Amino acid sequence: MRSRLKMRKSCSKSKLVIKKSLIHGKGVFAISNFHKYETVFKFADEKKKILHKAGCDCHTCRMCIQIGNHLWLFPAPKSFGHYLNHSCEPNCGIKNNDIVALRRVVVGEEITIDYSTTTADRPWVQPCHCAAKNCRKFIKSVQYLPRTAFKRYANFMPKYVRNNYPQNG
Repeated sequence: MRSRLKMRKSCSKSKLVIKKSLIHGKGVFAISNFHKYETVFKFADEKKKILHKAGCDCHTCRMCIQIGNHLWLFPAPKSFGHYLNHSCEPNCGIKNNDIVALRRVVVGEEITIDYSTTTADRPWVQPCHCAAKNCRKFIKSVQYLPRTAFKRYANFMPKYVRNNYPQNG
């Protein structure tokens, strides 16, 4: 299905900075405003075949976005994608290889996505430290995403991940 959302292309590296995050380690922060649906940055160019066991939580798997059964987008070391943190109330989502604003993002905000939209690896789970008002406390694969959240992010996750969401439930 083709998206009817009007995406705004922008994506100037001068609009972002990497610095200490209250969520985890380092994060990506806006130093300019972004409009709703504006491209914030390109997540990755490299696609990597990863044959790790289900539920793997290694450093490599944590950095990637799943786009096929064993195919993942892999961000370059020290890139914006490498430092992208999770929030249960994210301000961005995924559109192809891009990180796109789900709403207006203002100067000083940390750029976040919901990691549940990045994988269909059912056994995967990790504790959440986002401190969002509606924090789910644990981040799990897309199959465990609450239906309201899934509907909100459906156009902002890889097709492979979206297709693994249970349709009955």
